[in-house]
Amino acid sequence: DLCKQYEFNGNMYPVAWVGDCVFTNSIKLQNVKASDALVTIGESAFQNCRALSDFDLSHVQEIGRRAFKNCDLLEEIDLSNAKEIGEEAFQNCSRLHVNAINGSVGRAAFRRLNLKDIDYIAETPLISDAAFQDCKLLKTFRIKGTFANNLGKSAFEGCEALARIEVPASVKTIERASFVRCA
Repeated sequence: DLCKQYEFNGNMYPVAWVGDCVFTNSIKLQNVKASDALVTIGESAFQNCRALSDFDLSHVQEIGRRAFKNCDLLEEIDLSNAKEIGEEAFQNCSRLHVNAINGSVGRAAFRRLNLKDIDYIAETPLISDAAFQDCKLLKTFRIKGTFANNLGKSAFEGCEALARIEVPASVKTIERASFVRCA
């Protein structure tokens, strides 16, 4: 219940924001129960929480840079309301499974994950550089919607199993090396 509510002047308030570096390197932290009001997770807020395996992100709209980087045991998350996913937000979370992404994806946000099949609902225009680099098990990536217009440099580089990617006509730019070392 770390992120559910706090007391101020005798009143209880739901937690809407977890600040930068609040739980960084909390190696024994295993799960977090957050309030439905939690919408923002700051930079490196849970970075290197290597025992963290359970976190309900279904109401979170903004995830800061490196927020969950190196959270080795984090397995499944719901990013259906995330509008912005910061740089390296989930990098090296090797057990993580994500099925759908709705927001802009920062540089290397999902780098080195064991993702397999992703629907990207394009409400924002950007998949940044190296966003999915070295996701070696990623087989299918579908961009749904028409707002996406840019795939960054090396966005899918090293996705050795990538056999199918659906890109709508709205994508105007595919940067260099976006699909190097793909199937």
